[in-house]
Amino acid sequence: MNFGLDETQKAFETLARDFLDRECSPQVVRQAEEAEAGFSPQLYQKLADQGLLGLNIDEEFGGSAVGYTEIVLFCQQAGSHLLPGPYVPLLTAAEIIRRHGTADQKQRILPSIAQGEAMPLPAWLEGSNDCRFEQSSLQSRATQQGDVYHLQGCKKFVPFGSSATHFLWLAASGEEGGVSDQTTLFLFPAEEGSAQVTDFETQGGARVSDVSVEAECPADGVVGAVDQGWSVLCLGLELGRVATAAYALGAAEKALEMGVQYAIERHQFGRPIGSFQAIQHKLATCRCLVEQAKWLTFHAAGLMDGGNPATGEASMAKLAACRALRETATASSLVHGGYGFMQEYDIQLYFRRAKDVENWCGSLLIDRDLILRSALDPVDQAR
Repeated sequence: MNFGLDETQKAFETLARDFLDRECSPQVVRQAEEAEAGFSPQLYQKLADQGLLGLNIDEEFGGSAVGYTEIVLFCQQAGSHLLPGPYVPLLTAAEIIRRHGTADQKQRILPSIAQGEAMPLPAWLEGSNDCRFEQSSLQSRATQQGDVYHLQGCKKFVPFGSSATHFLWLAASGEEGGVSDQTTLFLFPAEEGSAQVTDFETQGGARVSDVSVEAECPADGVVGAVDQGWSVLCLGLELGRVATAAYALGAAEKALEMGVQYAIERHQFGRPIGSFQAIQHKLATCRCLVEQAKWLTFHAAGLMDGGNPATGEASMAKLAACRALRETATASSLVHGGYGFMQEYDIQLYFRRAKDVENWCGSLLIDRDLILRSALDPVDQAR
């Protein structure tokens, strides 16, 4: 099994690193935390200008149409630089529309995503299903009245909901009290008055939102087939979880690098603190976790590049990478001593971001659930 990069992939990785070195410094990350939106729209426009918002969008719609491995390479660099904002949710939304949208939806939305003009965000989690991935727990409903659907409900933990131009809204579409596995995914504008958004700031400086909707959506807003929204969403979240794993992997690698560098530079009792066995073993364990996460992440991306299902593998990669980030950021903070918890030092940015990343594309509880399902029923992983 060869996980090596070819020359084109190496060049793309270098391009991503150089761009983020210039445009996403720790100072930019700190400024984003203080901004009202929680990220810099100007930075996202620069991402669009470089073709980095349309990595999974076909060229006919203005995208770059790279492979999933290349997407992982960029997200790895994004994590290393702690790129703020809804980059992974945007990837997820673009994937859903690219694979299941109508010709009109693709033409209207995908070029706008690639150009940095549209920001459709998935809204699917509810208070009743934040721990289990089951469509039967949905309370949001879609009631058809002629050629229009009446949408009503509330979603939780929508990333950067106040910045959304559109929502990808999952709702139960069967008769009231009827079949529980009838759900439909809708794409509609986040127009003023149709959605009430309440923002919360996370410990990592990001924004998540509770979104309440009572809106009318025409039938041409259905993404995929009616009553098949769950499977449509699952395939998009597959990429979202791999991208999240790559982001967490990049952040963990950077946190480990910072811990090692400080252990070399910091002297105590006449020698570098990295010469003490307790420090060495802590960092060695972290390196093992990072390497495990790397292979799982690139393995999942490789499966997807080959057109294979990777629901269980994507969740395993995310689970491993988030654990690597959490433990590596904690260990590196402790290596820094008291400095590790001071705002002037960059390591605290990674320590605080670790918890945020765990909840991207669903909590780790959901990932564990999906891993078990894929092991028990590999033929029907997305059920």
